[in-house]
Amino acid sequence: MGAPPAASYNRSMKILVRAVISGFGMSLGAALFRKVSDKLGLNDDKQASARDEIRPDPSTVTSRPEPEGV
Repeated sequence: MGAPPAASYNRSMKILVRAVISGFGMSLGAALFRKVSDKLGLNDDKQASARDEIRPDPSTVTSRPEPEGV
């Protein structure tokens, strides 16, 4: 009485297995792309410049703008 029917259990397991395999495949594909992109010249210049961007000093950045008319 507490166990689900066998057909729904099989379907649920198939969905779970497909999701795990798809996730693994996408992760592997992304890793391979990162390795090969430099050799093929597929680098995105925007990402390269974002890494070199100078970040502001957090101690000098204000969290709220100054009110106008003070």
